[in-house]
Amino acid sequence: SGAGTTLANGGLQLGANDTHAHAQNLSARALINAGAGTVAPSNTLNLTAGAVFKNSAGATLDLSGTTVWSGADRSDPFINDGSLTLAGSGASTTFEAYFVNDGSIAINSGSLRTHDGGEGTGSITVANGATLQFVGSGNAVRFSSPASVTGAGTVQLDGNSYLTMAAGPN
Repeated sequence: SGAGTTLANGGLQLGANDTHAHAQNLSARALINAGAGTVAPSNTLNLTAGAVFKNSAGATLDLSGTTVWSGADRSDPFINDGSLTLAGSGASTTFEAYFVNDGSIAINSGSLRTHDGGEGTGSITVANGATLQFVGSGNAVRFSSPASVTGAGTVQLDGNSYLTMAAGPN
């Protein structure tokens, strides 16, 4: 907590690989993953007061099990400039924080949901049997060139959500 930046150059693990739920709170601080990172099952990361989580270009972040990223609005974003992978039995990741993807996302199994909108120029691959879901009232997601959403999986727009694929930068 508190102003400043924490840089993880490899070995970042949020939560513990046990049968218990874990919650981490990040307030008014940037946490930057610059190496290999993992998020253990049954995890919640709360971003508040201008906190930012960033998966840097060249970094990897592997998610498994149930994960929730929460934030109040655009001032508490989850930013992926690297490679994010969702896999594992029953994998389900929900972004209740503003979501920016300028890297790559592979949803190999389970589901990835966004609730608070987002943007980006990155790629998202949804494997067969996996789901990418945009949920919520007025959940606007704007992807700009060269963004792509590909794969044999399911893409859902629920509620008043909408998706825009724009030709140029935001």
